[in-house]
Amino acid sequence: MSTSILGLTEIDAELCVNMVSPDQAESVYWAVLPEVETWPRGATNVRLTLSGSTVCAYIHATRISDLRAALNSVGSWLHVAATLLGEVV
Repeated sequence: MSTSILGLTEIDAELCVNMVSPDQAESVYWAVLPEVETWPRGATNVRLTLSGSTVCAYIHATRISDLRAALNSVGSWLHVAATLLGEVV
């Protein structure tokens, strides 16, 4: 279904991962941040935050397909970083 059929013009999503400790969250944050900072500017914007033992990605998109792509990418980066650091995800 296209976004025009749904009447959506903007879509926001938040993906948060809770780590065991603030130190592990900080390691995951710094591992993923370079990917987020080099995200192509355009119809989709991605922002990463760190608060205590939680890392959150905020995604703003103008199309559902762009939101899906961003969620898949960011989710994979967070998962891989946490797995390599020994986090159970």
